[in-house]
This record gives sequence, C-alpha cells and structure tokens, in this order.
Amino acid sequence: MLDKLEVLNGELMPEFDSYNMNYSVIIDDEVNSLQLNMYSSLVNADIIVEGNNNLTYGENLVTIKVVKDDNESIYTLHVYKEDKESTVAFVDDNAKALEIKAPEKLPDYVAPLIGITCFLIILTLFLLLFKPRKIKN
Repeated sequence: MLDKLEVLNGELMPEFDSYNMNYSVIIDDEVNSLQLNMYSSLVNADIIVEGNNNLTYGENLVTIKVVKDDNESIYTLHVYKEDKESTVAFVDDNAKALEIKAPEKLPDYVAPLIGITCFLIILTLFLLLFKPRKIKN
C-alpha cells in the first residue's frame, strides 16, 4: 500500500487515503504526464505506474501498482485533461466525467427572462391556491 500520494501538476480528489483505491485528477491542457510524489513504507516493494504517458483530452486512466511478494495494491487515477476552451466537469460517484461547454457570456436578456418566468409561475400558483371557492349548502 501507498503511504503518500501527491500529484504535483494536477488536483487530486478526494484527498489521499491509503485505503481509497480510486481518485479523480484534473490537469491543465499542457500537461502530458503526471508528476507524482509517492511513498510506500513496505520494504522492497515495487511501485509500477502505467498509462501516465501522452495524456489526451478527456478521461485517461493511470494505475499505480504496489507489489510486495504475492500482495498487490492497485490505485486507479481517472485523469481528466481539460481543453483550452471553458469547460465544466461534473464527476459522479463512479468517477465518470460529463463535460459541458460553457458559453463565455450569456446574452443580456437571459436574466430578466428567468426573473419574469419565475414571477409568473409564483403568481399562477398563488392564484390557484388562494382562489375563492364557492361553498355548496
């Protein structure tokens, strides 16, 4: 097992815990491989990093294997390389990313249109809830 894992040129999420085997890493578009700072207190353990070369845009898988005799621990890094354009990445529980391109600036009419729409919905609900009703005798 690893005792320490740091990504020097990216953002590791969640914070490293030696018992957690899956992580997400977000890197900038100019990064082609992760700079890793890692340590294992197991004497004579081999640490093997795979998939850390020529990272492409979108999702890349990088694995870190810690091998000691017949025991093997595998840490999986889901590395998301961001495009130069503005993107927002949403990461779900399974560490899969859905990228949505965000426009630079919304048109000026969007905010008032949303406000008016919300007002009309609230007004309609108010009228429906508090409409006087006839009571039949």
